[in-house]
Amino acid sequence: MTALRGRLKRQFGEQEHQTAGQLVPQLTRAWRVYERLRLLRAGESVLDTLPMGVVFLSAHGRTVYANRAAEEIFRSSDGLSFQNGTICASDRRAHADLRELIRQALAPIPSPNITAIQVPRHSLRRAYQCVALPFRKRLPQFIGTPGPVAVVLISDPEQQQPIETAGSSIFTA
Repeated sequence: MTALRGRLKRQFGEQEHQTAGQLVPQLTRAWRVYERLRLLRAGESVLDTLPMGVVFLSAHGRTVYANRAAEEIFRSSDGLSFQNGTICASDRRAHADLRELIRQALAPIPSPNITAIQVPRHSLRRAYQCVALPFRKRLPQFIGTPGPVAVVLISDPEQQQPIETAGSSIFTA
């Protein structure tokens, strides 16, 4: 930040110095928030290149973030969907298993065993495979936003593809 005055104007006085003193900490904080947003955007770009669905959950099991692959899976409504902020399976048994899987990942003392469930699809394609895991450490968050405490990974065996490298837009902001 630069503050200039023309040659014919008087020098900055005490009031201007006090105002600048109040602005500098706020501008510094704004710059740190901007840098953090850029870092978060970079992480989101990486998650969007993954061939599997990645869904971050709040402590209440509500979806905080879903990457591009997860959104495509939910849009297809072929066994899994997103309703009222939560992940749902259309098969009754798979839905109960999914709820239990998520409950275990959100438990105060998560189960040490990693369990995968299969979610059948209406199209009769191979079933989705889902795993829910707690984050071992609290992730930093912005004030007023729910922080993720667990992640659901959704693998679609019909859509597995290598991660793009050539021509990928992963590094564009």
